[in-house]
Amino acid sequence: MKKLTLSVAIAAITASTAAMAAGNQGYQYQYGTGNIAEIDQTVGSTNNYAYQYQSGTANNALATQEEADSNYSYQAQFGNNNEAEITQLESDLNYASQSQSGTSNVATARQEYELSSQTSQYQSGLSNSSNVSQYGGQDNYGYTYQYGEENNAYVNQYYGANGRVEIFQGYTADEGVEYSYNNYASVHQGYEQASSILIEQAGASNYAYTSQYAGSGNTSATTQLGNGSDSSTYQYYSASSDVDVDQIGNDHSSYVYQYSTVSSTVDVDQFGEANISNVYQYGTDLQATVLQSGDGNNADVDQVGLQHQATVTQYGTTNMAIVAQTATGNVATVYQSGTSNMATIAQN
Repeated sequence: MKKLTLSVAIAAITASTAAMAAGNQGYQYQYGTGNIAEIDQTVGSTNNYAYQYQSGTANNALATQEEADSNYSYQAQFGNNNEAEITQLESDLNYASQSQSGTSNVATARQEYELSSQTSQYQSGLSNSSNVSQYGGQDNYGYTYQYGEENNAYVNQYYGANGRVEIFQGYTADEGVEYSYNNYASVHQGYEQASSILIEQAGASNYAYTSQYAGSGNTSATTQLGNGSDSSTYQYYSASSDVDVDQIGNDHSSYVYQYSTVSSTVDVDQFGEANISNVYQYGTDLQATVLQSGDGNNADVDQVGLQHQATVTQYGTTNMAIVAQTATGNVATVYQSGTSNMATIAQN
């Protein structure tokens, strides 16, 4: 049954491609266990469409679109232990969409040397994994939405410009906040120009990690709403880069590290309960702003070279702030309100 489905789909696609016609279409539907669906649309055609639907367990869907513009590839899988993979290479204006519902599913999307292409991944359930890789393109967009528990999202963008990454775990803007647990989000951008990262997590024990290096004009923003949140952001050898971290409730900790940066800024906001924030910057026109509202506040800002500014504001309970800035135009302001306050500022 699965052999028939696969052979018919490939035959239809091959015939269309041989004729070098625009707008090839491939449709595959599979139900059961251990099915394999594969669509290849390559070279010489545009406006291709690949649709793959699988329901069951341990199914595998593969779609490849290469050297053809304005392609659309959609994969839908329902069940457990399924794998979906979309590869789009050396093309422009492509769209890759993957939807999975169940347990232990894996979605992978890869776009290389693309212009104005987009990936969208939607996963609901338990222990699902989302992977997006975009390499050597411009104006590409990667979107991941996961609702459930113990889901992982990984996005890598390299050697591109104006790229955008957005990861939402346990949260939708239209339907309000839906809580999610034990999720992990990791985004790496390397040698990117004017690219951005946004991670939003709602729930308990979520972790967000972003890394940007050897680029310019890049921004990173992380928002976590509640319960045991942790955020780490690293920017290396970046110019005019920006970091924004918002953590609202419970046991948050934020660590931002920028190394050898130019005109970089850091903004961290943490509100309720056991807040800790560490900011370290090394390089030219630096600024750091930390606002922490309630409970076990701790802020440590260390800036090394040239025209730095640091502002730390902490309101309630066991506050501690240490700001150390070395030479050139240092400005530091610390404001602490209630209980166990201690502030140390050293500027050279």
